[in-house]
Amino acid sequence: MRLRELVGEHTNDPNSGNTTQGRSTTTHSINWSEISKAMNRLYMDCIRQWEKSRASVMKQGRFIEEEDEIIRKRITEWGDRGRGLWVSLEKEIGRPAKSISQRYRNILTKNKKQKK
Repeated sequence: MRLRELVGEHTNDPNSGNTTQGRSTTTHSINWSEISKAMNRLYMDCIRQWEKSRASVMKQGRFIEEEDEIIRKRITEWGDRGRGLWVSLEKEIGRPAKSISQRYRNILTKNKKQKK
C-alpha cells in the first residue's frame, strides 16, 4: 500500500486530508506507528518520506515581503504558540512549517533587533 493511502486511513483529524495539494495533513495528526507497521519501515523513515512528498508541492525559494508581513502579523496577534502557530501559517502561506519558523527566528527577529 502507498504512503499517501495509509496516511489517509490513519489520520487522527478526519477533516485534514481533503484540501488542495495535500498541504493540510500535519505530521502530528497522523498515526505513524500504524503506518510504519503496515509499510514494514521505521517510524522516522515514514515521516521523512511524507515530509519529502509534501515539500514538492509547497512553495520553495525566497520569502517575499507579503509572506514576511503575514508572519509578523500572526505572531503579533497570536503570540508564539509553538507548533500550532507554525502549522496554521503553513496552511495560510503554503510553505513548510519548519521553514516558516526558521524564517521568523533567524531573519525577522534579527531585523527587529537591528531597528531598535
